[in-house]
Amino acid sequence: VPDRTTGSLDHALASALEQVLVRVSGDAQLAEYPGTATLLSNARDRVSLYSYSELEQGLAVRAQFDSSIIKSLLRQLRASFWAAPRPAVLVWLVADESEGRRFVNFADDPDLVTALIDGFGGRGVPVRFPLLDLEDTANLSPDGVWQKAMPDVIAASERYGVEHVLVGRFVQLSSGQAVGDWLYYGPAFQRSVELSGVDAVTLMSAGVQVSVDAMVEQYAVKLDDDAFGGRVRVHVEGVSGYDDYRGVMAVLESIIVV
Repeated sequence: VPDRTTGSLDHALASALEQVLVRVSGDAQLAEYPGTATLLSNARDRVSLYSYSELEQGLAVRAQFDSSIIKSLLRQLRASFWAAPRPAVLVWLVADESEGRRFVNFADDPDLVTALIDGFGGRGVPVRFPLLDLEDTANLSPDGVWQKAMPDVIAASERYGVEHVLVGRFVQLSSGQAVGDWLYYGPAFQRSVELSGVDAVTLMSAGVQVSVDAMVEQYAVKLDDDAFGGRVRVHVEGVSGYDDYRGVMAVLESIIVV
């Protein structure tokens, strides 16, 4: 924030609340929901705690929101809710250059990897990258990723214990723009997207979007406001003592959306 004025604080808290709502819901389009703007305009009334701190970049505001408040706001918006912990996405990304094809890595491509980390982090999804050690290079080549040889990609990904894999490939043009595509491969289905004439960071954002949107479709649930109905009556038979009752309640309490 530029200063400690009321206007700067309100703007910062609204931005913080929007980030939290997007991260918890997994829905990048949440800001466009009817009613979101009103909720964000009253962000100060919904923050549990805020404080100022001096960082290298300047003055910052740290905001904390109660989880029950966030869930209540999502219910008012009739938005999705995606419980934690969330599965990680493993990213295999290959660049096609004049010297040949190579895996993108943090040492050579810090901007691209950072864009992926920030993008997935903003949607609340952990992201992993292959080690690209001897085992990886023995199991999978850049050409294999480029050709989208998914049996080889899945086999090479098994060592990381993930079910969600994102395969990307791109060419950096002399104009500074890029051409590329992404293939998300998950336990339920696959999704793909192609882009051309965009900057490399935009291309990274497209990979985040295609994979996280697919995961939201698989895992998130819609929260309906009680005013719209949506109640469910559950009848449990065979409860003959307190231990049975306690067991039933433990199961219900373990369901994050209940």
